This record gives sequence, C-alpha cells and structure tokens, in this order.
Amino acid sequence: IHFDFFSTVGLSYLKTKTNIPGSQGGKDQGHLGSLLGVGMRIFLNDHFSLRFDVRNTIYKTTFAPLRAGQPGSKLTRSQYQYALGLYYLFGSGK
Repeated sequence: IHFDFFSTVGLSYLKTKTNIPGSQGGKDQGHLGSLLGVGMRIFLNDHFSLRFDVRNTIYKTTFAPLRAGQPGSKLTRSQYQYALGLYYLFGSGK
C-alpha cells in the first residue's frame, strides 16, 4: 500500500446569512478568507485511492448590534471541514 501526505494553502470565499435587524430573513454577506489544510491519500491499487483531509477556513464577519444604533460586532471566525472520499483514476498509464 502506497500513501502520501499533503497540505493545502489558499483563499476561500464564503457566503453567510446574518441576523441584522431590518432585513427580511437576514442579510447575505460574502467573506474572503484563508484556507489551511492537511490530508492523506492511500492508494489501494492502480485505479482506486482513499483520501482524507481536514481544512480550516478563517474569515472575518459582522454580527448584529446588541442595541439599535450601535455598530455590529466584528469577529474572526473559523470553520473546519472534514472530508473522506473514494477516488477512481481513469487510465492508469499501464
């Protein structure tokens, strides 16, 4: 069995719905953030492999104010993602 470890670094874009008063059902906000991750891929044979990775997206967002007339709270948030997948390689070159 062959396996590889890898890391992921990049940018991400998230869209969230906030609870800002005065907007019906919340307000959509877009957030640009950083993406960091690590993972492992296990090659089962020439065509199949398993992949597991963990990613963390870090972004800034604004929450609704506690009292009317005050500015909202700006916070740095972190969102983790876990993924497990089965991959099939078309045309292994053999």
